[in-house]
Amino acid sequence: MNHKKVISMIVIALILCSSVFLIFRYQVVNKNKDNLYGVHEEVFIHENQLIHASNVDFKIKRAQVVRKQSGIKVFINLELQKTGVTNFGFKKNNSNFFENMDVATTDFSFSMNPTIESIYNLKINKTFDNFKQGKLTTPQIEFDIPKTLLESSNNKLKFRFLVPKGKTNSYIKYSLLLK
Repeated sequence: MNHKKVISMIVIALILCSSVFLIFRYQVVNKNKDNLYGVHEEVFIHENQLIHASNVDFKIKRAQVVRKQSGIKVFINLELQKTGVTNFGFKKNNSNFFENMDVATTDFSFSMNPTIESIYNLKINKTFDNFKQGKLTTPQIEFDIPKTLLESSNNKLKFRFLVPKGKTNSYIKYSLLLK
């Protein structure tokens, strides 16, 4: 009987010590919000509004939604200028801004990334080279949304651009409601 009491006391002591340690680690990890990954803020913008975000200035010159038999095609004309080190896609010094752009419904039932052709055309036109050098670039990004995805949602579409917030691992989501 005495042996069982000693083992149960050791188990209880281990549980208490590990609980105290885990609570302490939780507080240390979550103490600084800037160390957390993800989107911490959403800002709704409109066309031709100049945004001075962290390390990038941009303006959505024109957003056009074209309805077709097979679905919807969205064209986004931008002005982008790199003003510092960019870390798109959680990658250090990554200038591939298209990784952080998509079109989604307001209820988040689906999200579409830019078309491969759109990205390929940007690379051919040296858009990325100009952006990396801090020159003003004016890319046109295209999104193809199949009709099958549209049938599952009655909500409006919005263009989203996640911009890294300084040197942190968090992002500000800039959203433009599409007509």
